[in-house]
Amino acid sequence: MLDCKAIKTRGKECLRLTGSLTIYTVAQARRDIPALLEKQGSRVLDLTGIEEFDTAGVQFLIWLKGEVSGSGTPLAIIHPSAIVAETLDLLRLSSTVCDATVVPTPSS
Repeated sequence: MLDCKAIKTRGKECLRLTGSLTIYTVAQARRDIPALLEKQGSRVLDLTGIEEFDTAGVQFLIWLKGEVSGSGTPLAIIHPSAIVAETLDLLRLSSTVCDATVVPTPSS
């Protein structure tokens, strides 16, 4: 299950995802998240609460960055959970997907 919640981080509106971003939830994410970002007027996605993550989730995040950035304002993906950071690091996509200033070093 994937849950999306509007929150404020350091005074900025963002959308926090919790739960699973996997092949089983990407269809829902692709339908809901762009609309929620547009409605909220936010260009920040917080991945703190992602507990399950697979390559479908990776593909979704890459697609979402392109889709949202195409409207002129780049999407910042921040605070990746440990599983997200480890997966992106393994695929050498950390700097492509997440804002480099907030990507934690995966634990060994």
